[in-house]
Amino acid sequence: PLTFVIPTRKRHRELSACLRSIAEQIAEQDQDVRIVVLFNHSDVDTVRAIERCRDRWPFVSSVGLDGEPDYAEKFRHMFRAAPDSEWVWTFGDDDLLQPNALKFMLDRLGKTDKDLSFIHVAEDNRSTGSGNTYTGTMLELCCQFGWVEFTGFISGNITRTPLFLKCAESPNWKLYARSAYVQSCVLLEVLRDEKSQFIDL
Repeated sequence: PLTFVIPTRKRHRELSACLRSIAEQIAEQDQDVRIVVLFNHSDVDTVRAIERCRDRWPFVSSVGLDGEPDYAEKFRHMFRAAPDSEWVWTFGDDDLLQPNALKFMLDRLGKTDKDLSFIHVAEDNRSTGSGNTYTGTMLELCCQFGWVEFTGFISGNITRTPLFLKCAESPNWKLYARSAYVQSCVLLEVLRDEKSQFIDL
């Protein structure tokens, strides 16, 4: 199975559009694909937006977080949000899934090598449009394309779940949380030598 994990905070309109762009494509597939939204309990508008989506699409679920967790704490929850999935596709609450993108990726994931651990697909406005796929270790691809470019834009990141879960347990999390790219730091630590791909599409 594949699970989209979407951290959100006080952007219910953007979240609704994001969820619709993904859920409509999931409904067209005959595969186990789910969505998990991480939200703050205190954000009433977001709660309503999620409830509307859950009523329409049974594969949408959510995890409510108490208080006002900062982005680093929410990202740590993100790494733990889908332990039963094979792959986790992280997604920004203000991004939209391009038409046919889910079918493309499911076909791709069905043909991947067992040792492939991470895929980054360029976001629409960040792609050169070459259509090329580059394969190497995460460190090699970070050096080739830029560390933040390769790991920092979460809507393009798809990771094997056991390694994704391992990221949340990094002993360096508090250090990384001082950065604007805590997710990039921990992904590079855990997946540095893992086989990865960059799809420039």
